[in-house]
Amino acid sequence: MTVPAPYSVGKRDSLLHSAPSFNRINVLQAQEDSWRGQHRKCVLHRLFYVANVSPELADKRDVTVYYERLFYNFPKSHLGESFTGLLLLYQSCILHILESSSDNLYFILKDLAQMRTRGPNSLLQDIKILVISHNISARLFSQWSFRIINVPMLYLEDTTHEQSLETVLSECLTLLLRMAVYFAKMPKMGRQGPGENLHAIIPDLLVREDVIQYLCKAQDLMTPTQFLQAFNSPLHVTDASANVWPVPGHLFW
Repeated sequence: MTVPAPYSVGKRDSLLHSAPSFNRINVLQAQEDSWRGQHRKCVLHRLFYVANVSPELADKRDVTVYYERLFYNFPKSHLGESFTGLLLLYQSCILHILESSSDNLYFILKDLAQMRTRGPNSLLQDIKILVISHNISARLFSQWSFRIINVPMLYLEDTTHEQSLETVLSECLTLLLRMAVYFAKMPKMGRQGPGENLHAIIPDLLVREDVIQYLCKAQDLMTPTQFLQAFNSPLHVTDASANVWPVPGHLFW
């Protein structure tokens, strides 16, 4: 049988090969894509902050109890978005690293901001945010834990106040990251970790207590209240000025 000329085999194949192609998906594929979108791993962020412990606090372990209760009672809006990090508890101050989703860290920042309204009886005082790392590729810590640093705050050569805030902050964050690498190589232990003699195990990786107090007094570092106000403020751009929402460069790392 002869194929009519207008629809010859050669011409028909040429038309098929030249026609544009479309990526078509069926209903099952669409449902699978939707499920992956709803259950994909959350984007992680990391928060570093320091604070002075209330002098009225009889037992500094109350700080750890507070956070253990806070995490336990935390309203979990998304499954799997747990808190990991490290709380260093000194004689007069703390240094806290937390890793979680943006919603969870926003909840923590609001809780820290509310502490200021409690006055001198507040558990933590002079809270300052060191840095917030966004979209981190992996967690530094496998769980949340704390370490109590029992070492006298006596330093023969204190040059902290002679250095710029950027220098002190950079050195502090470098030590914390090196400490995190050290903990990652250790066998998994309880929340309190290797005990209360961390200053004897890795003294070169510990941030000094006077450095933390210096950061607590730094006026250029944001308080949780200031950060939330900036975070919740709309972005404004005017013709007269190209200035936008001011965010200190050291806040994001």
